[in-house]
Amino acid sequence: MLDTVGDVQSPGGLNRAAWHRPLVSIIITHHNYSDFITDAIRSVLDQTHSNWELVIVDDASSPEHRRRLEDILSTISDDRIRYLPLTENVGQILAFFAGFDQTNGDFVCLLDPDDRYVDTFLEETLAVHLNEIISCPIVSTDQRLFTENGLISGGFRANIRLRECKKKNGIFVIESQPYRTYYIPANIHGWHWSTTSAMMFRRAAVNYLRPHKPLPFKRAFDAYMAKGSHMLGGTLFYTKPLIYRMIHGRNSWHANQFYSSFQQRKVSHAVAPGEIVDILAREALLRNNAPSQLPPIKRSRLLSKWKRSIVKRWPFGKAKIQ
Repeated sequence: MLDTVGDVQSPGGLNRAAWHRPLVSIIITHHNYSDFITDAIRSVLDQTHSNWELVIVDDASSPEHRRRLEDILSTISDDRIRYLPLTENVGQILAFFAGFDQTNGDFVCLLDPDDRYVDTFLEETLAVHLNEIISCPIVSTDQRLFTENGLISGGFRANIRLRECKKKNGIFVIESQPYRTYYIPANIHGWHWSTTSAMMFRRAAVNYLRPHKPLPFKRAFDAYMAKGSHMLGGTLFYTKPLIYRMIHGRNSWHANQFYSSFQQRKVSHAVAPGEIVDILAREALLRNNAPSQLPPIKRSRLLSKWKRSIVKRWPFGKAKIQ
């Protein structure tokens, strides 16, 4: 029989509150964006959730931009911030994983250097992750759009937000309601997120998505990571805008001129990664021994119609379509 348990401190030394403040790892990948990054860093420094670490990865910027970034970092004294310069430009996704390997948090975010967090982003997004009903690999919040002149959109995930509106005579009546969280199961295809900076991942999901071969695109982090994480267990979407997404002439996707939630938003040179993102994410999940119960990849409707058209024109057109 055990007579003593040793020198155990009093129960008052048990810090249960700390269990509710998990470490969040934030990565900023930087390539020639030193004219934007200062406010991105500041938006991390003033978070209400203070248990975070930040790794800034310079993805082989030009000498001028790297020097300016290093000058900025030299003015910041915070041991939660680390700097990782790369000698080769590897692109957003691989630069993210280089930074990820220097972190330890159970929750992980990528903040674009031209975006900014609301001061409660970490606190509120974590609260969605830590809800008492369901756990998901990824949480996305809504976003606000702004330019150097100020705010131009108060929220931007229209196809989810419209579910909160009442429809009368074909017109949506927008009413003031509390923000909501939606669960989207893994077998529901489509785009369920807002943008890269609004996403928070569980570390295990990120590990399963580590690429095992070169990717045919250098950006598209949101498409690759969001879709891959979604395959592992669905998505939680929080309708409160908790990031500011900056719109400017160097955006790789979003058009600089914003006028409507329903406009064609992409810039003329934007190229969507397409179904290759789903395929590569699935390959990474299987290669990294992720759970085998993954939803099937949705085939393109256009591809399906094309197949049917070919079969109908085949010499034995009554052949069965597989």
